[in-house]
Amino acid sequence: MITRIVWLPLQVEKTVEFELLFSSIKNKILAFEGCLHLDLLKDSGLSGDYFTYSIWRSQQDLERYMSSAFFAEIWPQAKACFRNRAKAWSLHKV
Repeated sequence: MITRIVWLPLQVEKTVEFELLFSSIKNKILAFEGCLHLDLLKDSGLSGDYFTYSIWRSQQDLERYMSSAFFAEIWPQAKACFRNRAKAWSLHKV
């Protein structure tokens, strides 16, 4: 299993827009083969930082999602809300 954490440094004025986007696509992401869990978490500070926390059955499932037409469609919308480049960590369960 792969646990994936993505830091999303949002522009403060874009947080509502991003939350709406996430709520509209969450179930579609969960429907991808191998996606076992997905949450959006907000930093408790005032920075506008969010994180996604997801669990994938395998690295291949995650890679298939990230190379999908759906991801290519939604990623530019999400990126438009960022103030800096997102960072991601993938943790493999051993």
